[in-house]
This record gives sequence, C-alpha cells and structure tokens, in this order.
Amino acid sequence: MWKNPDPATSIRASREAEPGEEPDYSAATRNSGDAAGEEPGSSGGEVSEEEACALDAIPRPWDYNPSAWSQRIPICILAMVAFLIATYMALYQWRLIGSAWDPMFGSQTEKVLDSQVSERMRLWFLIPDAAFGAIAYLGDAIFGLAGSTRRWQYRPWMVIVFGIDVIPLGIVSAVLVVLQGTVVGSWCFLCLVTALISLVLVYMAFDEVWSCLLYLREVWRKTHDSRLLWKTFWGGRDPRTDRIAAEFCRVPARDRASRGATGVAAAGGD
Repeated sequence: MWKNPDPATSIRASREAEPGEEPDYSAATRNSGDAAGEEPGSSGGEVSEEEACALDAIPRPWDYNPSAWSQRIPICILAMVAFLIATYMALYQWRLIGSAWDPMFGSQTEKVLDSQVSERMRLWFLIPDAAFGAIAYLGDAIFGLAGSTRRWQYRPWMVIVFGIDVIPLGIVSAVLVVLQGTVVGSWCFLCLVTALISLVLVYMAFDEVWSCLLYLREVWRKTHDSRLLWKTFWGGRDPRTDRIAAEFCRVPARDRASRGATGVAAAGGD
C-alpha cells in the first residue's frame, strides 16, 4: 500500500506542481523513501506503483484474481454449451425442426416449449423464450472473453454488464424451471440442463462483479467525486484512482520474487 507523505514532502510536491495540475504526492513519497534508504514497495509488504499495474494483481477480498483467464474461460465454455442447447430449443419453437429431443421426459419437453407460459413470453420478447436465452448465453461468452485480466479496474462497465447478463438472467432461468412443474405440469430435460448451467455461471461470475463493485465503492469513499467515479466506471485512468487501486489489490508473491530475482541479476551484471 502507498505511504502517506509527511507534511514536508506534501508541501514540496504542491509547490513543484504546475498551476491546475494534481500534486504528485506519490512521487514525493517515493523520493522520501529513497532518501531514507528504502526501496519503494519493499518494506511491510507494500505494493509499488509499477507492481500495482500488474495484470494479475489480486483485488479484494479474494486470494486469487477473479478476472484471470483461468476463471473466465470455464465460464465461456459453459455459456457456449448453454447457447447451443437454447438454440436447438429455439429451432423447435420456430418449427425449423419437427421435434425436441428429451432422454428423460419424452414429449414433455415439447409441451413445455409450446405451453401458454412460453407463448406469453414470446409476446413479451417478440421471439421465442429459448431464442432469448440463446442470445443471453452468447452475451455471457462474448463479455467473458472481452477485456484484460485486470478489467475489474480498467473496464468496470464491462464487468457490470457481464454481471447483469449472467446473474439476473440466471435467476430468471431457475424460476422458469420451477414454473414448468408447478404451472405447466411438465418437465423439460434440456431446460433443466440450461438452468443448472445458469446457476453455475452465477456462482462463477459473482466474485469478479463483487470486486469491481468494491473498487468503485472505494473510489467514491476516498474521493466523493461523482465525475471521477463516472470516469472510472467507463475505464478512464487518473492518478488518484491508480493510487486507490494500488491499495485495493496486491501482486502475487511469486511475481514479486521473480522481479526481485531479475533486479539482483541485473545488478550483478553491472
């Protein structure tokens, strides 16, 4: 985390700043640390400004990076599986195929897809409900692949849209499955599969969305600047938000060790 500069360094930073510019307190802090013989970011587990820009930085409150590809690729794979299943059911509702396959409930799947509940939703969405679900799952996959592994800071809007696409629609999918048995009186095997995938996607996507919301809350709590918050939401960079992000996350220890080893090797080469 960043150290707050002492009064002397703060005054010096303010005097050195050009009129209308933001005083560079972080530079003053680094200079103060250098004068004391300390290496920035080396004591007390602090994170330097350079390390704070690492794409694999771990945001609060997790011990892993929820924006990492290892977290997002499984989401995209599951979303594409659900997309294919939903597309198959939509083809039946459009009568582009003659029947809907169901290994467990037989013709009950067709009863569900042709039910009054399904037809009512078709009037709302102007397309079959299965087609609407297919679009949502495709959106999950697209937004899951978009952005860097630090998009919780660099693209908050993208993470929020991703969360809106995954979480509320996943809950709606589960509710529709309940309606199958209680209102329609039939069950649909493929619908159950997609509903299960939706709930798994909600679980897997929640951590990244939560970190993003916590980061935006931290920006507001420390600045109370609505314009800065709006700029941050759309991915705008600012020295103040960079400092907040440096305090909000940490770099994996293995990366610190590798950077340290590289620095020692470079010093030895000199």
